Amino acid sequence: ADSVENAKHNLNILIEVSKKYGLNLNREKCKIIIYNDTENTKEIEGIKVEENVKYLGVTIDNKKDLFKTQREMTKKKAEKYANMTHGIICKSVNRILIGKTYWKCVILPSLLQNIGIIKFNQKEISKLQTIENGVYRKILEGRDNTPISVLRGEIGSSLMETRFIESKLLMAKSIIEGENELTKKNSSKGKRRQEKYLEQPSKYIPTENRNELQ
Repeated sequence: ADSVENAKHNLNILIEVSKKYGLNLNREKCKIIIYNDTENTKEIEGIKVEENVKYLGVTIDNKKDLFKTQREMTKKKAEKYANMTHGIICKSVNRILIGKTYWKCVILPSLLQNIGIIKFNQKEISKLQTIENGVYRKILEGRDNTPISVLRGEIGSSLMETRFIESKLLMAKSIIEGENELTKKNSSKGKRRQEKYLEQPSKYIPTENRNELQ
């Protein structure tokens, strides 16, 4: 809806149609976000207007930068779990195996969910990479001057940036090849840009990342 009045109209339609099928709208469990709200609206039809909502594990803000809070939460979670690494592996018989399992199989899937739709800038990706390098240094008990390539090689880890690129490629591929017409409903220019990205990904990927994607 492009206005509060239209939002009220749509909600009333939703309520009426839901009643026909025996469903009642639970206003206490519903939330509304208004992007760039200048009127400081508190509620619409008894439903609270919030600054952000959580949908499928992702926090969405009511500002132009939809995922600012989510990105900040991802960084804080990475720092928190990285600090827990020593406690996880310090008494392990096989610290490398336990450390790799903890970080790569438990923590990374949690941190990087939905990164295909969330835009991280280069600085934020570099920060996540720095945190991950610190985790590998703890696992291998490496010194501060140990080359990062050695740490990653021993652990068997790809770059953080490569993971972001792979996720975006897979998302673009699923949209182009999928049957959901709603997600395909974009400009021909945007669709062509996606197809070019899939046809020649090396053109858009930094040189140091290309070997990891081949």
